[in-house]
This record gives sequence, C-alpha cells and structure tokens, in this order.
Amino acid sequence: MNAQPILELVVSSNGFGFRSDTGEIFRLNTTARKVLHWLRDSQDDAAIVRRLAEEYQIPAPRARRDLSVFIEHLHTLHLLETHDV
Repeated sequence: MNAQPILELVVSSNGFGFRSDTGEIFRLNTTARKVLHWLRDSQDDAAIVRRLAEEYQIPAPRARRDLSVFIEHLHTLHLLETHDV
C-alpha cells in the first residue's frame, strides 16, 4: 500500500494548511511541513526516517516511531489517501 497526502491540501510556507474540498484549516509545524513534502515527493518511509534521524540528530527508532504517529494522525484527519500498489 502507498499513502499519499491529498492533493486538495494546500500548505503555505508559514504552516497554514487549507483543504479546498472541505474548507478545513490546519496548522503544521516545520517538521510536519517537511514530512508532508517528502510524502508528496513519494519518498518511502525508510528514506523519511533516515532524513528525520539525520536532520534532527535522533535515533532511527525514534524517527520511525514519530513518523508512524504523524502518519496515523494524517489518516485520522483524512489527509492521506491509501492506494494499493
């Protein structure tokens, strides 16, 4: 399965997100904006974990856990679409 952020979500450089199909507004911190960008670029989870670990100087298991929590949160907010690959 492949998870992709919904295309209707527009995120400004200061972290405000607007979902044009529902009118919902979101606030994303810097890390969330980066991860969302990496997901949109179709980077796999392993690549994102490596980037998080390097950029924030954290152990890979923590980066993996943080990414998992973030992705679950995106699913809860219906901001990811999951497709069979």
